[in-house]
Amino acid sequence: MEVEVTLQYLSLDLLNLVVVILLAIIVVWKMRKERKAGYPREDERTAKIGGKAAIGAFWISYGFMLLLMIWNIFAIEFLAFPQTDAG
Repeated sequence: MEVEVTLQYLSLDLLNLVVVILLAIIVVWKMRKERKAGYPREDERTAKIGGKAAIGAFWISYGFMLLLMIWNIFAIEFLAFPQTDAG
């Protein structure tokens, strides 16, 4: 039974590895094809949009983590929730 479970996980790991490698090959192939065609990788507008999206994602995740921390402290101190554990 244990051998079957191990083989099942091994086959899933190999499948994941094959999918990741195929995606990497496709991305690299597409980038090389566009470079040969003479297209720029990104222009000023694309860089500005990407920068704004990155800054927005950073601040949203920062705010979420801050709210989660405040909620955790509030719940433990004032609502008598049990302290969360990592294990």
